[in-house]
Amino acid sequence: MLHKIRAFLKNFIFAEIGIGVANCVLEYFKYQKYGHLTAVPLHMRLMISMGLTLLIVAATFAVWAIMGYVIKRKNND
Repeated sequence: MLHKIRAFLKNFIFAEIGIGVANCVLEYFKYQKYGHLTAVPLHMRLMISMGLTLLIVAATFAVWAIMGYVIKRKNND
């Protein structure tokens, strides 16, 4: 069961990175089309978006690493 949860977390990490990159690309193209209508510069929106993505990925990676340690310890006992 722990292996399945750990595999899910690994997939979630890569999915979240993909979503973050796709969001940045979308924001760039949206800024190219409607840049004159926005009050917030593009780099601020990208920094906020990638910052939140990195925060989620870091938390998920920490849980993934702890689960790996627990699995390894459980197998050694």
